[in-house]
Amino acid sequence: MNIDLRINDGTIKALCDIQVAKKSYSFSLSSTLKIIKVMNNGCPVEIESSKIIEVEFRPQMRQYQLINLIPGRLVIEYEGELTGWFLFMTDELLHFSFYNAWYPTLLENEDVYEITLQCDERYEMVQGIYNQQSHTWYYSTKNQSFTDCNIMLINKEKAKKLITSNTVIWYFEKEQEEAAIVFHNTFSNLSDFYFELYGYRNSMESIIVFLPNKYPGMGAYQRTGLTVFAETSNNLEWLLHVLSHEMGHGYSNGASCTSWEDWINETHAEWNALLYELKYNPKFFEQLMQYRKKKYSGDYKIKPNGEGRPSDVHETGTLIYYEIYQRLGVEAIITLLRTFDALQTKDTEHFIQALSKENRSLYELLLSRLY
Repeated sequence: MNIDLRINDGTIKALCDIQVAKKSYSFSLSSTLKIIKVMNNGCPVEIESSKIIEVEFRPQMRQYQLINLIPGRLVIEYEGELTGWFLFMTDELLHFSFYNAWYPTLLENEDVYEITLQCDERYEMVQGIYNQQSHTWYYSTKNQSFTDCNIMLINKEKAKKLITSNTVIWYFEKEQEEAAIVFHNTFSNLSDFYFELYGYRNSMESIIVFLPNKYPGMGAYQRTGLTVFAETSNNLEWLLHVLSHEMGHGYSNGASCTSWEDWINETHAEWNALLYELKYNPKFFEQLMQYRKKKYSGDYKIKPNGEGRPSDVHETGTLIYYEIYQRLGVEAIITLLRTFDALQTKDTEHFIQALSKENRSLYELLLSRLY
């Protein structure tokens, strides 16, 4: 899917060019966006139906259904304001993504998005490629482990940047500087730790962005080669732990993040980080685990809401694995992490099946706690 994107005074306008092979096409967008026109091979198309839907992590969305299409070219034009998490439409930062449902999503078949955007030269697009002749930024989701049209345009005059041979760190506020410097000095050690744990590097280069402090309590998120922090704590030990957790998602991802299956992503990313603490800061490891045990109010059920994503998805699996660690040691945890990483199909069923062949006793122990 090719998307020509424009940004103007806090609103976006997008023209999506899609190749369709079937007579019907379904897609979803933020309900704040208005469709201007839909064309199929140059002919206007009426929207057959639309309905409001609620989807995990995203603002209210509207799902559209198109029918009686002729295979070929489909063009969808829309515009409007955005809402949702991590959104910035300011002079210092323009940022919108998966969390704002700004591009056609929930497609029948996952697509590769190719985005072009003309923009003021004061801005640099994170993970974008700039064409000097056309003054256009280009962004692609190709090779992403989690597909996200993550548009992040940073005003170079209003942000600071630290660069090493394989890391770029952006930050906006003075109080973020200490954390940026610590991350700058620690990232290589973290990268080497994950290489030692998994035997390969998830990404040869990485970008870290500290967003302006607008979303307290929102934590951070990770994409291929990118870690974004929504808040900056004065507790540098904790911030480093969050960084190692988000980097851990580079090896612990692929299960559905909008259902109960997200327990694997979050448990494994957290234990990636906990193994790092266990090696380099064992006192903090114990502090973290005792704090979690004290604060936990769940019932140790991985699937308490049927197929729904549990509210304690970050805690339950982590504490179950802590019991396994106490009983069988660190090698058992490493086996769990590596077994999931090696899967082609990332879900609980295939994880358990693979574990039954890899380590029968560990399989039986985990199975007794999952269901």
